[in-house]
Amino acid sequence: MKLLLLDDDPEITDYAARLLRADGHHVDVASLGCDALFLGKCTSYDAMIFDRQLPDGDGIDILRELRRVGVRTPAMILSSLGGHEDRAEAFAAGVKDYLLKPFTGSEFLARVQSLALSRSPFAVDAPLMVAGLEIDCRAGEVRRFGLSIALSRQEYRILEYLAKHAGQVVTKSMILERIFGIYFAPGSNVVESYVRRLRAKIEVDMRNPVIRSIRNIGYSIEALP
Repeated sequence: MKLLLLDDDPEITDYAARLLRADGHHVDVASLGCDALFLGKCTSYDAMIFDRQLPDGDGIDILRELRRVGVRTPAMILSSLGGHEDRAEAFAAGVKDYLLKPFTGSEFLARVQSLALSRSPFAVDAPLMVAGLEIDCRAGEVRRFGLSIALSRQEYRILEYLAKHAGQVVTKSMILERIFGIYFAPGSNVVESYVRRLRAKIEVDMRNPVIRSIRNIGYSIEALP
């Protein structure tokens, strides 16, 4: 993927750029909002990653200007500003994800992968097929061989979220944020609890699980070949 990274902290940009390039991505780096604005207008990217506190302004304002001129590239904020108002302002400006500093490399890469996938959203009417399950996004139902599987609302949303990111690692904090609206909950086992209940309802052969645990990171559902 081709990515635009905007951050004025050289340690952050060096670390993030090395992670992304090692993962096979092409990365353009900018330390000023004006440079990112120019690159965003004249270059086609798969995703953009912006800091907020810049020497020449706020990364949110850069994104607003790009949206104003028709740039619809998925964007993620990478910032130490983590208040609810900060996040609300970012999402209102068109941000797809918001990751707090400091961050781990595995979390960062997983979110970037998820961000890029959002460029080609699934059709609402198209059922998702994973490991023998049919997930009807329009009806909010899950079936196996035509028989409905009763899931709670949150269990369904977790399964749908994992299925929409099949082949990618979804971190526990991503599930907390997207499904439960919780942005910081150290020591919480709410995700593990719901995934355990979900597995009890959908798994047939635990030797070949539908939902795979990625140690210390999160979960994944294998994409169909």
